[in-house]
Amino acid sequence: AFILLAFILTGMVIIVSTNHINDKMEHSMTTNISYYTDMMNLQHDGDYHTDGQTLYKGDDNLQETSLLNKLKASTDFEYTLFLGDTRLITTIQSDTPLVGTKAEDKIIEAVLNKGEITYSDVTINERPFAAYYEPIKDSNGQNIGMLFIGQDTTPYTEEMASLSIKCITISIVVCIIALIAIAIVINSISTAIDKTVKQLYRLSEKDFSFSIDPKLLARGDEVGMLSQGMKA
Repeated sequence: AFILLAFILTGMVIIVSTNHINDKMEHSMTTNISYYTDMMNLQHDGDYHTDGQTLYKGDDNLQETSLLNKLKASTDFEYTLFLGDTRLITTIQSDTPLVGTKAEDKIIEAVLNKGEITYSDVTINERPFAAYYEPIKDSNGQNIGMLFIGQDTTPYTEEMASLSIKCITISIVVCIIALIAIAIVINSISTAIDKTVKQLYRLSEKDFSFSIDPKLLARGDEVGMLSQGMKA
């Protein structure tokens, strides 16, 4: 029961820590959404629109802006603008080019087709990301692209793995110490009971030539009470 309780508590610590990290990351992404919107509106006046080849905001071609890199440098989040379902601009560094690749099907369906704002865990070039997506709309309210804000969760995953190992190690050590302590106590009780039983047997044989162990008399439990009764 003690071992089970230790591992249950370990699991609870891991779950609570994971939820806290996820909530903190979601809050940070929400903050960065407002920051992105303010900076984009400040530097590029007008509505989003497209000619089918690139994405514009007002008269500005967003492929020519350095805003996303500035945002990444100041927030430590990754940013991507999609034209339709295809990556047009991204700050994510990768061994293989990401520009021109498509979003996951579940993201395309939720964000581009249904116009939903979505928080999701996604994998981009075999890297796990916690991500926020929202549709980019033109002046007519049509979804012409998507905004991605995300963060690579690899450091957090490694941190949680390290925390899990530490918690499990502590649980195992505590369990071992507890089992050793329990074994010592049980052995002490077992030895006292064994001595008491032998003395009771000698009494049953009318052998009064032995003396009762003072350690048994000094015990404050039932064994001590029994030994004191024999002495009387």
